[in-house]
Order: sequence, then C-alpha cells, then structure tokens
Amino acid sequence: MLVNIPPKILKFGLAGVINTAVDWALYFAMVHTLLPGNEAIAKLAGSVGGVTSAFALNAGWVFAAAFAMQCNQYQTTFGKLRFIGAKYMQTVLVYTAGMLLNLVVFTAARYVATPELVALLLATACSFIVNFALLNRFVFVR
Repeated sequence: MLVNIPPKILKFGLAGVINTAVDWALYFAMVHTLLPGNEAIAKLAGSVGGVTSAFALNAGWVFAAAFAMQCNQYQTTFGKLRFIGAKYMQTVLVYTAGMLLNLVVFTAARYVATPELVALLLATACSFIVNFALLNRFVFVR
C-alpha cells in the first residue's frame, strides 16, 4: 500500500537529507583536515552550513511560492536583503528549537529504556514535524 504524501513534505524530507549531507561533509572536512581534533568547532561549522543549506532549499524550492510572494513586497534591494536576513534568522531559530526538541525526546526515550534506534527515529520524527510546521506557519507564510 502506497501512502499519499504531499509533495511539499517530500521536498522537505529530501531537503533535510541534503542539509544533513552538507553538515556532515563540512564536519568531516574540517575535523580531518583543517582543524584536526577540534570536533566542537567543526560541528558548529557543519551545523551552520546545514542550516544555511536548509534556508536556501526551503526558500528556493520547498516553500518557494510563499517566499517569492513575501520577498516581492519589497521594492528596493536593501529591503529585499533585510527581508532575506530576517527569514534566515527565523529559520535558525526554528532549527534551534527543532534540535532542542530532538535532544529532549531522545533523552526522554532513552531514560525509559527505549532502544537507541527507536529513540533516534522518534526524536527525528518529532523534530521533522515541528520544523515543517513552524517553517510553514511562521517563516514561509503565504
């Protein structure tokens, strides 16, 4: 039986896979070449790259119509740049909330002896749903 998943959610999921790949690629490149042994800074750089990728893919593909409609309300280049900067910061806040939720759900699940893989899947599913809902409702609004 095939599930009828809305295209926007499929796009969001694929964008998430790409964002994770960007995050991990930056992390591994930095920790194994540029900053050996400095995992925290490499992870921070990877996270920034992943969120930046998320913003670009969400604004330009997943929620493109809403983003374009909002952006076109600004007549000047400066106005458009301020708008894009504000939307980027909103995206950072959403993904920060999603990461915190992911951590809380994972930790709670592990606390009650949920198997590791199940806890990871549950935490990922929760943050996926919340990230999509917040971006759709507050960041990329039509």
